[in-house]
Amino acid sequence: MGTSPHRIDHFLVIFFTFVVMESCISGGSYSVGVCKEEEKQALLCFKNESKIPTNWVHTTDCCSEWDGVVCDNVTGHVIELRPAPNLTVNSSQEGPQFPAWLQSQSHIGLLAISNAEIQDEIPTWFWNFSSSLGIIDVSHNQLRGEIRNALFWLPKDSMRLAVYLGSNQFSGPLPRIPVHMSELDLSNNFFSGDVSSFLCHVQNASYELSILLLGGNGLSGYIPDCWMHWPNLVVINVNENQLIGSMPNSTGLLNILESLDAHMNMLSGYFPPSLQKCTHLLKLDLGENGFTGKIPTWVGTSLSNLTILRLRSNHFFGELPPSICHLSFLHLLDLADNNFFGGIPLCFRNLSGMINIDTNKNEMPQSMIFEIFHESALATTKGKEYSLDITILKLFASLDLSSNKFSGKISIELTNLVGLRSLNLSGNNLTGNIPKEMGNMKLLESLDLSKNKFSGEIPLSFSSLSALGVLDLSYNNLSGKIPSGTQLQGFNASCYIGNNLCGLPLPKNCSVDDGQISKYENEGDDDSDEVDWFYVSMAIGFAVGFWVTCGSLFLVRSWRIAYFQFLDNKFNSILVWARVSYNHMFNVSF
Repeated sequence: MGTSPHRIDHFLVIFFTFVVMESCISGGSYSVGVCKEEEKQALLCFKNESKIPTNWVHTTDCCSEWDGVVCDNVTGHVIELRPAPNLTVNSSQEGPQFPAWLQSQSHIGLLAISNAEIQDEIPTWFWNFSSSLGIIDVSHNQLRGEIRNALFWLPKDSMRLAVYLGSNQFSGPLPRIPVHMSELDLSNNFFSGDVSSFLCHVQNASYELSILLLGGNGLSGYIPDCWMHWPNLVVINVNENQLIGSMPNSTGLLNILESLDAHMNMLSGYFPPSLQKCTHLLKLDLGENGFTGKIPTWVGTSLSNLTILRLRSNHFFGELPPSICHLSFLHLLDLADNNFFGGIPLCFRNLSGMINIDTNKNEMPQSMIFEIFHESALATTKGKEYSLDITILKLFASLDLSSNKFSGKISIELTNLVGLRSLNLSGNNLTGNIPKEMGNMKLLESLDLSKNKFSGEIPLSFSSLSALGVLDLSYNNLSGKIPSGTQLQGFNASCYIGNNLCGLPLPKNCSVDDGQISKYENEGDDDSDEVDWFYVSMAIGFAVGFWVTCGSLFLVRSWRIAYFQFLDNKFNSILVWARVSYNHMFNVSF
């Protein structure tokens, strides 16, 4: 979608107004004169009552120095007010009541009062006070009450009507909307009831809506098969509601849909087959639902533009289809907490979106009008769940396969994903050594390999992962010394428990038997099978000395007699010495 030339600050009220105040004095050319005192005071009074901020102050001339004031150059009377096109109002001045001065503005085109701390109901006059109103943004306040059909009576001559009421306290059923509305945000309120009457109200017309945000409410029931009336939708967000059932077949008619977020509902069934026709999808989030079955093979071909695929916490099973590796634009792949099994596909090396981050490919959708709406996505990293906006998503790559039944070894091909900032393979049945090539993944900020069956030592290359902020290798079969490096010694000991490791930060010191690194390992040579000649020489010397001595006595009879006579004499001498010493000690004589 296109990019607006400038961003609207949500702490400001921006409105266009064209008010003509004709003077009682006629004639004269329209230029700057000297302001009349009584008219200056009237304008200052108008400013104070309306709370419209301007540079109007009593110390300056209203004709020559006040923005938007036009005077007759002959009489000095104010003949016209021309407020600047981008006149702004500090939103902190608005709350807690809804600004009543808006009622006097008859030709406002854009109104944005977000984050203004307004704690009030929207008055009934608001919905029809300006025939040229095209943009309404009163999000992130504490506005309350029901809307019902108020939106339906908004101006019908506006070319692109956008209404943002998100993050307030509105309640009741979803309101009817005019077919010409282009963007609608009702998210994070207290709307309730089913969505059928909202989606299926118009049967003989097509809505022009491109952005529909209904997430974070209390909506329930089935999603009706009425998407054929909404062919212009680019963004659909119905997350965090209580919707049930499966995706209707008419979803496939949304052939320009780029973002579908339905996470945290109670949807069920197989992976929606109707999505095969939504070939422009960039983001698909079906996480935290009850979907089951295998990932169909067409996902990698029909949805080849996907940047975000999030299916965590469902009941999917089976091996990952090789076609998933055709999703070369993926930045975020989250399949955690399912029942997938088999090996991690070797073809993951083709996920080039996790190797080279190209911020210019597959731009995520955003509002066509002043960029009020920006796409975001949930990412679980560093043990927490974060909502990442479009700016961070362009630079962030994550792979989460945790809490499944994957088995086998980590292939070297997986370590080619050097653009990853988060990798989570925990809670599987992975075996073998941790590849030393994982040390080449220099951008990794979070690495979780816990609760698997990895063996061997921690690769020395881990010491070079300088960006690593979270590491968990606990509950494996790892052994040996934790490699030296500021990064690895700085982690909590709980990151290494459940193994046979030693060295800091663990309290267990390393010995030779514990696997302390030998000089051969320090030199990088694999000499574990080399013979230690020191011990071999000692054994040979013992054998030679023993047989030289004992063999001589056995072969030469005169030496043998002399040797044993020598031993007898020595033995008798020792007995005599012991007897004399004993008697002397106890004063006993013979």
